Amino acid sequence: MDELDRELASLEAERREPLTSWTQPYDIGAYLAGGRVRPRPELLRRSDGQGVMYRGRLNEVHGPPEAGKGFVAGLLAAEHLIRGERVVYLDFDQDPDAVIERVLAAGAVRGDLARLDLHPIDTPLPIRMDAHIRYLTQTADEILAELIDATALVVLDGVNAGMSMHGMSALSEQDYSDFTRLFAFRFRRAGATGLLCDHVPKHENGGSRFAYGTVQKLAVLDGAVYEVRVVRQPAQGLAGELKLVVAKDRPGGVRAFATEQRGAQVAASVVIDDTGEQTRVEIAPPTEAVEFQPTWYMEKVSRFVETEGEAVSQRAIEKGVGGKLEYVRDAVRALVRDGCLSRVEGPGRTLLHASVRPFREGSG
Repeated sequence: MDELDRELASLEAERREPLTSWTQPYDIGAYLAGGRVRPRPELLRRSDGQGVMYRGRLNEVHGPPEAGKGFVAGLLAAEHLIRGERVVYLDFDQDPDAVIERVLAAGAVRGDLARLDLHPIDTPLPIRMDAHIRYLTQTADEILAELIDATALVVLDGVNAGMSMHGMSALSEQDYSDFTRLFAFRFRRAGATGLLCDHVPKHENGGSRFAYGTVQKLAVLDGAVYEVRVVRQPAQGLAGELKLVVAKDRPGGVRAFATEQRGAQVAASVVIDDTGEQTRVEIAPPTEAVEFQPTWYMEKVSRFVETEGEAVSQRAIEKGVGGKLEYVRDAVRALVRDGCLSRVEGPGRTLLHASVRPFREGSG
């Protein structure tokens, strides 16, 4: 067989694999016989034992840069490693030392790392186009097949970076569909659980139900999808706190126990404590005491009041800062509470605000 014949045979093999969903119908008989059980969230267990992610499904966390998504991935990876299961971690953000630190902070020990297959990806897998559809080459197919073997969890950290590396756009529905089909769904078909870590841009409307780019990103995921919101920014020497806000729950098992907070359903609180000799990461049920801090707005309000040079009214702050009124007011309250702004009564019972100390996102 010459080189051309091998290439054609490889292409035909690659084209057959995705067609099984067309040739093999769903086993309705097994469902009627009770062989299909509605999935329950049993992974990423909180301190009370309640899981918030689904085994054998594609789950996702998304949030702005430095929101703590990697700590959530570290928790899920450590949970599998401690049970003696193999984890494949595809790190498109190429920060392997940070991945190891987060896994250890989540409770894994050095011996567990023997089951962590960590790949800081700096080179794309070879992909071919045929009739406007992407397929893996034989080389790429063999590499993925090796990774999939006996894998319980695959983490794709830095989805946008991974797409860009492979010539795909986060704004294209076709590209995102291709990326998940070629990579994430390959592991899912083999029975592995998937976790995708994605970004949302910082913008003046605060958080987002969607990861950056196309709505297709939310549509294809069949597990639990969370927006990571910062309550207290994680930083060296400080205790940070995040909350996992439900963006999608296709099986419906998470919303049954999620806590309603400010119009959002919160499934868990994640604490990153770096005040001791070693960083500790824990996941717990949310409490009403957990309060979302719009840190991006807090910095905007702080800078505005600083530049005014004199005490300013609430209305002046709202007009000068702009954006979503609810978040501006929350930011003012948080800054007063934390001692960054002073508040006194002015003429006509107007509340006036002055800067006490600057607030900067990530250091407040």
